[in-house]
Amino acid sequence: MPRLLASPALLMLLAACSGGDTEVKVADDPPEITVISPLEGASFDPLVAVQFCLSVSDNSPDDTMRLVAQSSVDGTIWSHDIDTEPVACEGGNFGFEATLSDDDHGITFTVTDPADQVGTATLNLLRTDNSAPFCEVLTPLDAEAFEAGTVVAFSAHAEDAEESAEELTAVLQSDVEGELYSGSPDSAGSVNTSLTALTPGYHALTLTITDPRGLVGACATTIYMNDCTDWDNDGFTTCNDDCDDDDDTVYPGAEDIIDGKDNDCDGITDEGAPYVDDDGDGYAETDGDCNDGDTSINPGEVETYYDGVDVDCDELSDYDADQDGFDSSDYGGTDCDDTDAAIYPAAPDAWYDGVDSNCAGDDDFDADTDGFDSADYGGDDCDDTDATINLDAAENWYDGIDQDCDALSDYDRDGDGYDYDLYGGDDCDDGDVAINPLGTETPYDGIDQDCTGADWTDVDGDSYDSDIVGGSDCDDDDAAINIDATETWYDGVDQDCAGDDDYDQDKDSYVHDAYGGSDCDDEDIAINPAATDDWYDGIDANCDDWSDYDQDLDGHDSDA
Repeated sequence: MPRLLASPALLMLLAACSGGDTEVKVADDPPEITVISPLEGASFDPLVAVQFCLSVSDNSPDDTMRLVAQSSVDGTIWSHDIDTEPVACEGGNFGFEATLSDDDHGITFTVTDPADQVGTATLNLLRTDNSAPFCEVLTPLDAEAFEAGTVVAFSAHAEDAEESAEELTAVLQSDVEGELYSGSPDSAGSVNTSLTALTPGYHALTLTITDPRGLVGACATTIYMNDCTDWDNDGFTTCNDDCDDDDDTVYPGAEDIIDGKDNDCDGITDEGAPYVDDDGDGYAETDGDCNDGDTSINPGEVETYYDGVDVDCDELSDYDADQDGFDSSDYGGTDCDDTDAAIYPAAPDAWYDGVDSNCAGDDDFDADTDGFDSADYGGDDCDDTDATINLDAAENWYDGIDQDCDALSDYDRDGDGYDYDLYGGDDCDDGDVAINPLGTETPYDGIDQDCTGADWTDVDGDSYDSDIVGGSDCDDDDAAINIDATETWYDGVDQDCAGDDDYDQDKDSYVHDAYGGSDCDDEDIAINPAATDDWYDGIDANCDDWSDYDQDLDGHDSDA
């Protein structure tokens, strides 16, 4: 095996690497290999050579080493025995390239020095993803027929997810003629060619598209080349639509008679006979086809409603889709829901289910039809069985019925929260909201606002009615003032409501002289300025302040 001579650059690199080692390599040490590129697990394109870069070091004095690179798929991909010398590469001293097959590879690098010491390194590479090409035949159409000798234009479209269209290979083959075309699609992926001199008969045409990595996509179409014979001499060849070239009574335009033949080549035998399927839809008139001249009308069709056509020949109205016997109101009928056979005029209507079953147009939540929905279903009619009970109804008080649905007591007409006492309540006047057990009593107005049984005529609660309403209490704001109270004289208050002057205790019509009057003794009715003085009794009966013993008023008392 030839031996590799290390280049001067390699020797310099080895010297530089060994200069910094803490452990000196000896001649018998095996070579060391470091893979610089590609990186472990890198992807590669099988169509492009892979650039390998290794760093190889060895202290052997012999400057010849042998390198072998082997693939787990392709075997030896580079060797000194068969390849040129490696070249320096960025970051390494052994650079070479190799093309790998379309698969994932495990690469093993082996370097042997002159002492047959061996160093190895490994690397795993993954091929890039690739999908098969796609193609579609545009012309001719599948099962299309041509007269013999016609040039048939073939066109197709091809594409590939990874490669441009020009890099694909296109091959068109006939199962009869063999290969008809070979080339590449244009940049838009179009494959176009003209097919000439195709032999009469059927041709299965297959277009195969191959990408540079060998994956294949295919598409196909079938054509018929008619050789245009007229064996029955009826003037029509097979290329002129003669459907039986052995019978001169059969050709396009011939009179169609009931003879078991398709005389006029329209695809129908004995057309016009009731047992014959004239329109070719699989149903004759005897099978129930109500229009044997229209392939879209027969018993097997699905009815298309509201177009006026009885497509399925069931003889039912085309405007009654739910077949409840009533035509849709959208088409002049009276069925308000033609998708539900349970909904039609006069059908039983179940209230409160949201369905107008009898098509009356009524609100389904207003059973008494008073214009108000039931309170049980989001409305405000408190009794949906009685049309006289609703929000607009006039309330008939004291009959136990809430006609206006205000949810208030029927025995509380004035709405003060208290039922009328005539119906078991305690409101003594149910026509006045201000009169009830909690009403504010206004005294002396003749009205019992708080329903205690009488007007408030004794405000101070001293058991004596005010003199305002004919009572005897002269001050109904003070319980200490009434006819049974004890009079306190000279305080300006008439406690006993006697009407007397509070400064005339003896009631002799003269005010006590202590309070600005002239009565010198207000506890004795016989003593006052108008009294007749009885002399010599020691009493100043007339309050003139003269001595009772000086009758002649000369300023000197009697010596008696």
